[in-house]
Amino acid sequence: MTILAWHNDPALKAETVARMRAHAAADEFVQGTYATVDGDSIWLRGCFHGCLTVEKIAVERGLPLRRAALWMQGESYHEHAERLWGIPRQLGQLLDSFFEELPSDYAGRWAVAVTEAIPVGADLSLVAARMIHDLMIDPQHGVRQHTIEGSAQRAAVDTVAELYAKILDGETVDRGEWVKARRAAHAADAAHAAYAAYAAYDAAAAAAHRRWRADQLMGHIANAPIAP
Repeated sequence: MTILAWHNDPALKAETVARMRAHAAADEFVQGTYATVDGDSIWLRGCFHGCLTVEKIAVERGLPLRRAALWMQGESYHEHAERLWGIPRQLGQLLDSFFEELPSDYAGRWAVAVTEAIPVGADLSLVAARMIHDLMIDPQHGVRQHTIEGSAQRAAVDTVAELYAKILDGETVDRGEWVKARRAAHAADAAHAAYAAYAAYDAAAAAAHRRWRADQLMGHIANAPIAP
């Protein structure tokens, strides 16, 4: 069964967007931690998923914010976000990762914008795969352009990109194919190749690359198909 964004409920989106806007207006988005609650504050400070989820959990479980934040330390934010908002776990992981790498003065605004961009009733199941595919082969920002033709690194990157292309075409990729690709990537030190771009960038170029990733992901989210 396909999980739909906001569980196809416009009121749920409106409530959540309002909460995220309030966090941004109060400058309560922070990086490096899921959620912290100071004293008896009615608002918490947190990252994308912290601000998105903890208050809902507090209401759901009848807990004060501080207790809810502590309870969530033993839980998966991404599993709860999937249950509460219809945001697939793999996409949730990308959202958190990109939030953490943005400039601190922009991260909160991006968190609000990407929440607003999620269409009610959208099927987000392939968004993460589209984004990872872009990270592999985008002609300007992708990993592939930083590998050498004919190298083991290029082959490893191409293999991973091909597997994600299969997923985007509706094909099933079995576990054996992923294991084989992972081993090839490890042997070729493809993880190093994947981030070799950063070593060559100056600070401004690195920031532009992170901004591109965040904006690209938001575009894929906004254009996710609405389920019939």
